[in-house]
Amino acid sequence: MKTAHDILAEMRIRERPGRNGEFRTLCPQCSHRRKKKRDPCLAVKIDSLGVQWHCFNCADMSGGQYFDGTKDSRNDWRGGHGAARAQPRNRRPIGHLYR
Repeated sequence: MKTAHDILAEMRIRERPGRNGEFRTLCPQCSHRRKKKRDPCLAVKIDSLGVQWHCFNCADMSGGQYFDGTKDSRNDWRGGHGAARAQPRNRRPIGHLYR
């Protein structure tokens, strides 16, 4: 069984000491190529099931892993809260004001 430290080391994600649960850090995939190299764009969440990560800059660094070693199959890195927001809303398009 893996620990959160093992999973983060495997993915080359730098763990921020003293931050339990959720934290932001540098993305190992894209931070070195960005103009703002020190901007923490990778969000990491550690919960009772495993570790999830999501980079707000690149689409390559998004996913997760359970502590038992299987790949995280949750759709949203925040634990499913984004599924409700992904539903299309019944709103009129903004162009109706200008016609």
